[in-house]
Amino acid sequence: MKLTRPEPEATSVPDLEIDGACLGCDGVLSVRVRSGSARGVCRGCGWWASPRLSREEDGLHVRHMAEAAA
Repeated sequence: MKLTRPEPEATSVPDLEIDGACLGCDGVLSVRVRSGSARGVCRGCGWWASPRLSREEDGLHVRHMAEAAA
């Protein structure tokens, strides 16, 4: 049986980039937003994130949930 990979999306451009949002190095976090979730990666250090985004009166708020590391 031959396994096939799905074709990559036509674009790999992030939905938004947030300067200073990386907890590891304070770098630029490139974020893709899908229904109910957001995923991001830091362009500087490669840290993967699942930020919580919310739109408030004063702009976009980015929150990182505390995660355990083994």
